[in-house]
Amino acid sequence: MAHGVTDSSPMSIHQAVHGYADGHRQLALTAPLKPKDQKTLLALSDISGTGVRFEEDGYITGYPLTESGYYAVGRTWPATEFHRPGCVWTHTLLIEFSDLAVLDSFEWVLDVFRRPEDLGNAYLYSEPLEIQIESNATPQSVELGWCASVLSTLYGEPNKCTIAPRIGGGVDSTVLAIWSQQWPRLRRNFRFCTLSANDRSINGAEFDLQLISVSDRGARSRFSDVIVAGDFHLTGGEWLKYALDDLQSPDVDSLRTFLRKVGAELTDGRQAFIPLTQFFRALISDQSAVLSIQEAIEVLNKNGSIAQSKTLRALVVEKSISVIDQLNEELFSFVWGDLMLAPYELIKRFAGKIGAAAWCRDPSLVLDVIKSRDFNDDVNDILLSGLSVEQVISGLKQYPDYLKEILERRSEIVRSPDYWMSSSSIKESMNEVLRLGLQGEALIAMIKSGRDDLPLLAKSVFGANLILDALCKISLRCGHGARHGFDEWVQAAASDLKSVYEFLLSKQGISRELLFALARVIPPVSPQSYYENDPWLTAWRCSSGIVSEDDTIEFMAHMLARAFSSRPRFASELSRESFSIVYAAIVKNRISEQAWRILDACLTQSIIWWLKGRAEKIEHGVVDMFVERGLPPIDFLSLTRDALLFSRLVKYASQRKLGRIYLRRIMHFFKNDKPDFPVAFSRIVEEAIERD
Repeated sequence: MAHGVTDSSPMSIHQAVHGYADGHRQLALTAPLKPKDQKTLLALSDISGTGVRFEEDGYITGYPLTESGYYAVGRTWPATEFHRPGCVWTHTLLIEFSDLAVLDSFEWVLDVFRRPEDLGNAYLYSEPLEIQIESNATPQSVELGWCASVLSTLYGEPNKCTIAPRIGGGVDSTVLAIWSQQWPRLRRNFRFCTLSANDRSINGAEFDLQLISVSDRGARSRFSDVIVAGDFHLTGGEWLKYALDDLQSPDVDSLRTFLRKVGAELTDGRQAFIPLTQFFRALISDQSAVLSIQEAIEVLNKNGSIAQSKTLRALVVEKSISVIDQLNEELFSFVWGDLMLAPYELIKRFAGKIGAAAWCRDPSLVLDVIKSRDFNDDVNDILLSGLSVEQVISGLKQYPDYLKEILERRSEIVRSPDYWMSSSSIKESMNEVLRLGLQGEALIAMIKSGRDDLPLLAKSVFGANLILDALCKISLRCGHGARHGFDEWVQAAASDLKSVYEFLLSKQGISRELLFALARVIPPVSPQSYYENDPWLTAWRCSSGIVSEDDTIEFMAHMLARAFSSRPRFASELSRESFSIVYAAIVKNRISEQAWRILDACLTQSIIWWLKGRAEKIEHGVVDMFVERGLPPIDFLSLTRDALLFSRLVKYASQRKLGRIYLRRIMHFFKNDKPDFPVAFSRIVEEAIERD
């Protein structure tokens, strides 16, 4: 199928018709053409030479209309009904350059051409065609001797027009196949005519291929500065076999795909066809990889038209990487110079072999690149990527002056816990990491190293926020308890409470394990910072990760304890988030003594210190908080979905004057806002008020 063309997407093709009406004229045209292109179209749609004799099926002409961005392919028929010599009909398809590039084959045009019947039906050509194109390049039945002669001449003498005899049936299809074989840029500039009595070149635009009638003995004399197919003998024709095989069975060896891939950056037209095919043959040959590489490089070095093609040089590098340790000095030098052209994943795959090959040849290759910066950073990074961490560390010990340069190109070294475990210059290393902006990766490695002398020093160099970010990443990647020293790092970061709050407010997807660890070391009644949102509640709502139920209960106890000492809006949201979980844990005796001590320390500050039951204390404490602070009724209603528990909360509230006033607020809220809460809640509040 065409590159980008499918069975379900018809292509719009403009068209034109020319014929005799008091002279050769344009009868229909659907595309807006520049004046120069209209003149070219008119001229090349006329008969291809005085006295030319041709069959009823006519002949094909193809040429670009450069200023308008179209390629014209037209079929010309004899218009014998006019009884006037030289009258013709020509139906021309105007293919946009952008469409020309996505089609694999042009055999379909032969089925689209329609011969006009008379001048009266020109209106049938007044709209663009919507064509369902089946552009698969299908196997061709070609006359191999004729094709070999034409291809050899066409591409062997690229600066001259090739003329060839018009052989029997199917020649139009064969020429279209030759055109289809070309890459898009060459197609766009290719000019051909399958029957010419005179040279059809106009306005300095020479035709590339013209066929002449075998019966017209004087035809050759009417062409100047051309070469006849068969007169040119090209040696070393192994390339020709691949080209002919591809004509008969399109893309059988992927030659056509290769030409499409590499042709886009070439501007030398026909001149590039033979060296490209030779290059292709070298790369896919059955000989050893090293010999293939050597032959491909020789093709590049001998042909200036393709020598600087990055795509071709990249293909050589790609083929060479896996055997780079087997290359001689000349081939290695070629590959080394263009190493950055290879795909990153391929380089990564063979990085060890590349680095070893360079180092074995001359260690100064690596050191000079680092020192002089003659190569760009991509090449430097690739060069060093072949060395193991151990090799780099060893190199640093041998050449400590290169620490900065190596870290700039091998930043993954700081991701190695082994680096930090063995380093004897911790402070200097941290300062260098900070200079290079590698602190995020380095901190993760430091934490994983397990060294207990790093946390406080790292906090002084990098700050608590970066440490928290690293802890979060580690926590999300690793299982609980998999990291020695995790708590020491949490403790170090928690000493900067302002940074902790800013982290909790800004971090998306914070690890719940880290969030809970911070809650264990930061008291819930820690000094309030006047942020717009509560840091703990914000972080909880954005948190992720798997934690135990007991850890969740302990954190919710921290949140509820914080509610008792927070501003009203925070208190309301914190209670709504945590109360039901904490209460259920108390009822089931699932709350830990540590969590209860945190809560109890807050509750004993109120008038409910005399209550003995933990559940009752929590009930009364939360009700007192909502009533005395006048927190929003909707949040009170959201504390639980359990009607029995809600009834207990309402009952306690109704025992105080201030509580009854608060219940009337709730009832007023029910009547005016009609919130989406169980109807039973409304009745419970109403009955409590009526008992008053």
